[in-house]
Amino acid sequence: MPSGIAKSDVDFLLACTIWQSFANWHAKPYPTSVVLAKAHTMIDRTVRILDSMIEIHGPKLTEVILANEEMVFKGIQLHIHKSVQKINSRQFFRSISNNLKSRLFTTQSSHVSNASSNLFKETYDQLLADLNVFDSNAWPDDVNIQYGDDSNRRLSQKFKVDEISAVRGFREFKDTRDKNIVDLKMLISEIKTIAIFSSECERAFSSMNEIVSPKRNTLSSEHISSLMFINAVGPLVEKINTTKWIESWIKKEKRLATGENCPKRIKLAEENSYESLWNLINDLKNICYL
Repeated sequence: MPSGIAKSDVDFLLACTIWQSFANWHAKPYPTSVVLAKAHTMIDRTVRILDSMIEIHGPKLTEVILANEEMVFKGIQLHIHKSVQKINSRQFFRSISNNLKSRLFTTQSSHVSNASSNLFKETYDQLLADLNVFDSNAWPDDVNIQYGDDSNRRLSQKFKVDEISAVRGFREFKDTRDKNIVDLKMLISEIKTIAIFSSECERAFSSMNEIVSPKRNTLSSEHISSLMFINAVGPLVEKINTTKWIESWIKKEKRLATGENCPKRIKLAEENSYESLWNLINDLKNICYL
């Protein structure tokens, strides 16, 4: 048993506090249908949690502070590594929070000009406000029949859908609370195409590295794209009926998976066979011996 552990090991609990703040993102896989407004709310909530933890310590951070003061962690004496710098908890939380803020379109980034950043921020704020009209929980108590019409017009122009149908469908949605309205279906589908996560793109690039191997380096761009699409969105191999494609492949006299030579080479070998000549020579040898 070790006689003591380093204070840097206790600081690991500080990092655990951060991971717990992100745990609600990974507790369950979010579907790709999560819209932009929902994703923005999730990130903004996490930022506010981290900002709050700078002043109001959570249970893990409280445990870290107490262990640093008493130089004892769970009954084990702590010792200091001079080569390891102690983590400043306030600076650590503020750094993570600022990093997340810089990734939100509603906050100004430090590497772009103020004019372009503010213009983009205003555009994004307007987009979020327009998307929020589809959340019935955010509606006023007495909803006017024309509430949200301007937002639907802006969204229709942005996504190139019929404006009149979208407004008519949204008015029906306010009465029925049913998003499966024919006139509104096109606009809802376009809104769901906004990319929220980059994880699927990253997985697609990883799959491309597996598909294009040194032994499969002659695949065309079209074939690579098709294989990547199947790998990313399915369907599963078990649910694909490949019988008709296999039969079509065999009818075209293509090489089987168990074949050692291609059919053309086999036919060529049969046409240029010298078997008849060798039979004739053997017959002549037998006659001579007689």
